[in-house]
This record gives sequence, structure tokens and C-alpha cells, in this order.
Amino acid sequence: MTDRKQIERPRFLPGLGRPKGLHPETNRLGTTTWYYREGHGPRTPMKDARGEWLEFGSNAFCDLYKTLRFGRPCAPVKALDRKDETSIGWLIGKFRASKEWPVKKATEASYNTILRRVEEKHGGEPFRSITARTIAMTRDEIAKTAPAMANRFVSVMSVVFKWAASPEVRLIDANPVAGVTKVATTTVHHEMWTPEDRERFCARWESGSKERLAYALLFGTGQRRSDVVRMGPKSLTRDREVMQLTQVKTEKPVAIPMAHQWMDINAEIAAARVVGAETFVVGPRGNPMSADDFGKWFSAAAIEAGLKGHTAHGLRRSASACAVEAGYTAGQLQGVFGYTLQQAEDYIKEFSRETVARGLIRRPKAA
Repeated sequence: MTDRKQIERPRFLPGLGRPKGLHPETNRLGTTTWYYREGHGPRTPMKDARGEWLEFGSNAFCDLYKTLRFGRPCAPVKALDRKDETSIGWLIGKFRASKEWPVKKATEASYNTILRRVEEKHGGEPFRSITARTIAMTRDEIAKTAPAMANRFVSVMSVVFKWAASPEVRLIDANPVAGVTKVATTTVHHEMWTPEDRERFCARWESGSKERLAYALLFGTGQRRSDVVRMGPKSLTRDREVMQLTQVKTEKPVAIPMAHQWMDINAEIAAARVVGAETFVVGPRGNPMSADDFGKWFSAAAIEAGLKGHTAHGLRRSASACAVEAGYTAGQLQGVFGYTLQQAEDYIKEFSRETVARGLIRRPKAA
């Protein structure tokens, strides 16, 4: 139960004096919300039109209080034009045109995913009215369905307001997101496919199927799903012995041999019954697939093969292990997989230890 005696009641509202009929409630997480109630009448939560709790003392809070307390409905607050130099929409537009806007396409796409939603929902609101509480409340609302997205929201908005508060820009005095923490999330573990896992998948999906082609591109090239969905005939050299592309995430150019000790990619492409004109793997209508759609589709194919929890990225780790076992150097791992030097050296240490350990396993002799 709420201990009302422990709640500090603000004595005055701006321009309205001592509040009457306002009652606070604090939940177990320490969040205080407000209700309006006259005598034994019904309780009215102090929320805005979107159903979000209003901050005590804010203009919107005072306007709602006036309506409830004195029976005088306030004129609705007119949304600002997004070209207005006090609106969030205008601020985001200025940020996009600044030198702080990310250069990498993957980062730019990540920023736009967040900022377009902010523009759509809050573009007409004044950016100087944004507080840490406003950001935290929005974060918590997003976190109900997408915790990782909530943390990305906090990160991107922190960058925007840090830029707005910088000495060169000075559109605001301080970054309101600076003290907002991120929500706890569960780290996604991409399980590395074992040789037995790979045999099981290939037993379910025969050579020539789209699932087998996707498997060959993932395991044979060791690239991320965002790169696999872009692979096509134009990615190959004239002799079809090397695939060349620039990774989406790192923007690093990589060159991948089409035949390894562990996979002949060209053979699987030749056997495939369905191959797109632009990309090798295509959707139901013959169009290129997005990375997200491809990931979901491939995970479903793995589940059908009895490999629940196995993802496309797990095959990237498997390909790296096979490359180390085949004797790839750190430089070769960098050139094929796009790793940093430190990542390549770490993989060599990790997978070399595993190879040695497997060699020491005593297997029972055949009867």
C-alpha cells in the first residue's frame, strides 16, 4: 500500500496558489502520480490526451487542474508547426543538417527509425519543454513492448539534446537526457551451430531449396544477414571465384572466396531452383528480402529442422570457427569477415583452444 505520509506534497501551483483536490500516489518503484478528487467524488488521473502522466507544475498540468477545479475548460494547446523554431520537428531537422549527423548508413538508418517516430508523435511540441521525466516516461512506454528500442530512443535523444546544448549551438541550457538511465534488457545469445546442427539442417532442407541456398550463403560467406540479402550476381567477379561487397554495418569492403574447405557456394547457387535477378535469395514474390524478414524466415526454417534458438548470426560464428580450423590468419579473417584485428585475434585464440580440446576427446572404439 502507498504510504501517503512519506509523500512530499507541493504547496503551490504556478499562478494557482495552494492546490486543493490533488492527491498523490507513489508506487513500489518510487514513481509519484497525481489524481484530482473533490470530496468523495470520482478520481481523475492527471493525464494528457495520449494517456501519459503529466508532470506536476507543468503548463499542461496546471491547465487540466483549472478545468477540473474551476470548471473552466481551457482552450486546447495548438500544436506548433514543425517549421516553428521552437518545435521538436524543427530541432530534429537542424540536427540532421549538422556535422553531428552520422556518416555511416547503418547508423543513419538507426537514427531515422527513432527520430521519424518522434517527429510523427511529438514534432509539434516545444523542445524546451522536454525534461528528464518526459524522456523517462516515453522510454518506459516503449519498453513495455520493445526494451531494446527504448534504450535506442534514450541514446539517440541524448545525442540530439547534447548537440542542442553544446557551446557552438546553445539552443538549450542543458541536456535533459543526461541523467536518464536505460532499462535492463536480456542479451540475445546467438548459439554457434555445431557440425551436428548443420547436418540436421541440411537433412531437412535439400540442395536446391531456398532454405539451403540461404544456409550456403550464410555459412559459406560468414556474413551478416544484412549483407546476405544484398548478395547477387553483380557481387561476383567475372570468373565467379570471389564475391566482393561492402558490409552494411561496418562499411568495410570484404572479398570472399566462393569455395572453401567447408563449403562450395557456387555449387549451391547452381543447384538452387529459385534465384533472383538482383539478389540470390528472394521473397515469395521474387523481390529482394529485408534483413529482418530474412532473419525471421530463416529462424523459422531452423525451427522446422528441429533447431529452435539457432539464428542466421550463429552460422557466422560457425564459419569463423571453420576458417580458424582451416588455418586462416588474423589478416585473412579481417579481409573475409570484416573483423577488427583484435576481434580476429580473439577468435583465433577461442576457436584454436576448442579445436585442441576436441582433439583430446577419447571416443569409444567401434565394436
